[in-house]
Amino acid sequence: AGLICACAAVAIGKSLTPKYQATAQLYVDPRELQLVDRELTPRSQDVSGLAMVVESQARLITSNNVLLQVVQDAHLDKDPEFGGNSGGVAATLLGLFGLDVRSAGEAKLGQMAALEALNRHISVKKTDRTFIVDIDVWSYDPAKAAMLANAISNAYLAESRNSQATAARRATTDLSGRLKE
Repeated sequence: AGLICACAAVAIGKSLTPKYQATAQLYVDPRELQLVDRELTPRSQDVSGLAMVVESQARLITSNNVLLQVVQDAHLDKDPEFGGNSGGVAATLLGLFGLDVRSAGEAKLGQMAALEALNRHISVKKTDRTFIVDIDVWSYDPAKAAMLANAISNAYLAESRNSQATAARRATTDLSGRLKE
């Protein structure tokens, strides 16, 4: 009975498709953008407040804006692992020439399906008492798992830069208005 169970376990183990996991680590700077310091002494920052900022940034990594950018950049809407389908031989041949036969509605549905699948493939966690956020991505292909982990971190960094640039522009506009007054 033990030998039969061992053989069955080996057979089941060999028949399962392996999942590969890649991890990207990001340092999240919890300090806010300060253009003008109005105090003579710098503020002491509350540790729990800083932890909340890092947790918020970890949630931003899994936001639809960041993940949708990854779906578009990595063409996950056409990847069978993420719910994409080729649409047949004719669509594949036309795709080789750069022609897309899908309608805009089908493309949007494909992106949403890939977004949901990508959400299931990732997990983001904050390491205790640090400003490091781990992005874990699994896939059936090890190279794809690593590529997606890097793509998610790059998309988050781009989104973060854009939001900081917008905040800086807004602050510059406000300061310029005050100077004119």
